[in-house]
Amino acid sequence: MNDNTNETLQLVNKFAETAHEIVDQLQSSAVSMESIIGKQSREASDNIKAGISREASELEKYVDQNPELSAVIAFAIGVAATRFLKSKAPGEATSGDETQQGETSKVA
Repeated sequence: MNDNTNETLQLVNKFAETAHEIVDQLQSSAVSMESIIGKQSREASDNIKAGISREASELEKYVDQNPELSAVIAFAIGVAATRFLKSKAPGEATSGDETQQGETSKVA
């Protein structure tokens, strides 16, 4: 082999080694980042659970202190939710749809 071929092979090998080192560093960084993100995710989840537990405890105290008002509020929320869900039920024709269908059949 001539000197140019040897130099080219050495450059290719050096490039390959450098590329492998970079990939190894990136992989190591990714593992570290994954660990940090996992820890932060667990902490955030724990904070959310603690907040929900705290709010539930406060709501429970309120219901214990005001049972009649709590029952009225729960009933009102149930009625509102039922009306909302009925108005959004798929496949039901609204009054405007029925009127348009009637007009279309009269024209035809």
